[in-house]
Amino acid sequence: MDWDTYNARINIYGTNQRERDLNRFKDGVGRDAPTSLSYKNVKLNDIDINLVIDSDNTHPYIKLIKSIPGKSFEVGDYVQWSNVWWIIIEADADDELYVDGKMQQCNWELIWQRKDGSFARYWCIDENATQYNSGETSMNNGKATIGSSQHMLTVPCNEDTVIVDTPQRFFLDRNMSNPTAYKVTQNDTVSYNYGKGILKITTTEDEMNPAVDKLITLETGENVWIADYFSPTPTQPEVPDDNGVITTIVGRTEIVIGKSRTYTIQFKNEDDEELSGITYSTNIISDLGDKVTYVEYSESQTIVVTVANDNALIDSSFVLQVIVDTEVVCETTINITGLF
Repeated sequence: MDWDTYNARINIYGTNQRERDLNRFKDGVGRDAPTSLSYKNVKLNDIDINLVIDSDNTHPYIKLIKSIPGKSFEVGDYVQWSNVWWIIIEADADDELYVDGKMQQCNWELIWQRKDGSFARYWCIDENATQYNSGETSMNNGKATIGSSQHMLTVPCNEDTVIVDTPQRFFLDRNMSNPTAYKVTQNDTVSYNYGKGILKITTTEDEMNPAVDKLITLETGENVWIADYFSPTPTQPEVPDDNGVITTIVGRTEIVIGKSRTYTIQFKNEDDEELSGITYSTNIISDLGDKVTYVEYSESQTIVVTVANDNALIDSSFVLQVIVDTEVVCETTINITGLF
């Protein structure tokens, strides 16, 4: 064996002993991990990945997790596994071999309305934080009693959750006939600032306001209570055509991959009176092929658009048009976004 061949073989795992030991270890873990019963296929922020998942003997809803060599995760990442959502609450910063951490199972989906009328939806960890009181407070010299329970919500830190602040309100209750509202009293954005980070949002029981709190049906068919609900404004500017008819596409200009969104076609005159009996058709301009599909419901003047669950579609867009007598009387651009 010549000298060059010998050096090539001895350096196949690295140029020094530490590097060789490290790479041999990674190689061994990569080969052996798939044979372990703890080796699980999960989705990390909606991307397929493998993790080693073990039980935490102190809490059934907390799992010890470990990445495989070459892969990583951060505090604040979402994990979908075993048909439920989890939030990574701990992650070792040392990722030379692999990353150790913990994830906790979510038990509530937090839903609220953004300022633009769209809905923010995030799975969270909801914990009852009421301590040292009965959960009730007397008001008006004891003539009225309201709840004073507190809930602590753990959510990933992102552009939606970091701006949540008092007097933001949520509904945290499975009782759909008489749900309990809660008001944000604090959003701790600093204490768990590791990786992406998680937030601890403290909420206190609040009175329901029938004037602004509403039970609505989402596009998924789910019925949910929204605190301080307001009707979304039309996305298309109101411009009358030559006949004085104003055509509007009502609906949000964003749609998430793998989801559907409903758009309503409205016809009004310049006095803001709704018009009926107008024959129209709809069209979608897109280079995404069958990744974007739609169904028209002429009786209700609605169109349901569905986008395939494909990450490659994120940041792309398509145009929705309304056509009357071969003329495009209204159109709007719909942007495709990811889940997070």
